[in-house]
Amino acid sequence: MAFQWDSVWGYLIVSGVLLVLLQLRLALQREKWEDERLRNFLMEASESLLIALALVFFLIRPFVVHAFLIPSQSMEPSLLVGDRLLVNKFVYKLRNPHRQEIVVFKAPDLALQKSGKPDQTDYIKRLIGLPGDLVRVEGGKAFINGKPLDEPYLQLSWFSGGRTFPDDYLYEMPWRDTYRNLIERHWGKLWVRVPEGQYFVMGDNRFNSLDSRDWGFVPHQSLVGKSLIRFWPLPRVGFIH
Repeated sequence: MAFQWDSVWGYLIVSGVLLVLLQLRLALQREKWEDERLRNFLMEASESLLIALALVFFLIRPFVVHAFLIPSQSMEPSLLVGDRLLVNKFVYKLRNPHRQEIVVFKAPDLALQKSGKPDQTDYIKRLIGLPGDLVRVEGGKAFINGKPLDEPYLQLSWFSGGRTFPDDYLYEMPWRDTYRNLIERHWGKLWVRVPEGQYFVMGDNRFNSLDSRDWGFVPHQSLVGKSLIRFWPLPRVGFIH
């Protein structure tokens, strides 16, 4: 399992580094050197590094941005395996999510069960259905409230056939029991009503994505943040749309 800097061990290591820098700064302040310019330089450098690390790991990282590595093909062609992103963790404290934003969230329990990867708890998908929306998927394409959703990020040539949602999912969890009451008939077809405070998400690679069609909705409180920028690989650096 990959090392996580936001785990307990990650914070212990960073705290240890900060403690060493603090001790270095205090030692430099107490000691007198023949070369005062070098001592002053080292004092300023250690102090600047101490402040920068403290800000990044105890303010910016926990509350403002989050680094995310794309682990699967579910968001192709928009995001590729190995892409590294910065996620804005603060934006959804100021406003509600918008349709078609790419969001990172804590995976629901059923998603972890179906994926067979219980250690991979952070997921990334595109937000398709907002609270109150009626959602349907045909041939990989989303329909919202009776109308097709304009999805320019999809490679339409990829999609033909495939399972229809919710028709082909009626006898699978969670649609056969937990969310059965959210399946409604409108315009001669079956639709799913997104409940209040929750969202319907899908991967852009519709035929190779385990998403809301398979495990249900994402509660608002499970959202980690909005994908902001891809910073690796260098040829693909840019803002995420």
